[in-house]
Amino acid sequence: MIQIEGVLEGDIKAQDLVHITETGKISGNIEAKTVFIDGEVSGEIVADKVEIGEKGKVFANIFSTVFVIQEGGIFEGNKKLKKETMEISYNDNSEE
Repeated sequence: MIQIEGVLEGDIKAQDLVHITETGKISGNIEAKTVFIDGEVSGEIVADKVEIGEKGKVFANIFSTVFVIQEGGIFEGNKKLKKETMEISYNDNSEE
């Protein structure tokens, strides 16, 4: 888990949870499995789940499969469904 309690200008890439606390402020992109925002984020978020807490403020484009905004949370931006990576296999074992 990565927890941000201060100001960060830059991108975050994590395999698990990114939590931006009430005192946290990020200007940059976030890519993680889960992102929970109690602070403020400006940028782009790509995650399986994004949750904006009651004091969270998000000014970003969000790509996720699950998106939750608690009462009081602020979201300004675009939300698009994150498509799962599809693996396509092709078998050309045709016999003549």
